[in-house]
Amino acid sequence: MQSLPPPTAQPRPGANALRFELAGIPVAIQPSFWLGTILFGLDSSQRAFQQAGSAEDARQAARAMVRGGQRARAAAWLGELAGRGVTAEGDPELESVLLGSGPRS
Repeated sequence: MQSLPPPTAQPRPGANALRFELAGIPVAIQPSFWLGTILFGLDSSQRAFQQAGSAEDARQAARAMVRGGQRARAAAWLGELAGRGVTAEGDPELESVLLGSGPRS
């Protein structure tokens, strides 16, 4: 009967692997992992904001923050969205958050 290698046996890391220890456990991360993470990460973040209705969903989330008394958080969220092309234009409730006026909850 042939013996199997222990289940923790791993292939040797390549010469370009990033090596370090985490809580005493040796870790090696291959360059292909970083490349794959960057490629898949860029693609998925772009796709998330291109889906139909995502801009309106984001505005609804900001309105919920305003109504919940989180005006500063809503303003920060709207600032993040503005960088992605989503505006509060034509929405008095959200425009008041950006301008710092209007009723406060």
